[in-house]
Amino acid sequence: MSDKSLKIKDGRFAGFYENKMKANYSDFDELTYVDQYGTLTIPEEYRKLAKIQEYIQFKYEGGKLIIKPVNSKEES
Repeated sequence: MSDKSLKIKDGRFAGFYENKMKANYSDFDELTYVDQYGTLTIPEEYRKLAKIQEYIQFKYEGGKLIIKPVNSKEES
């Protein structure tokens, strides 16, 4: 059994799962790849949980990148 499982979406590398027992980031469920343009893929299950539809806002605060969904014209 492998320690890593790759995620491929639309023929492109989108991230991977890794055995939490052997990883240094054991507080997280998965990793995703950020390409040279800053593009990343948020898994569908997380987008649904966060109610992300089309747009997000983000800010860097306290050493963390915070992502907030913006789902209607009323929100900003």
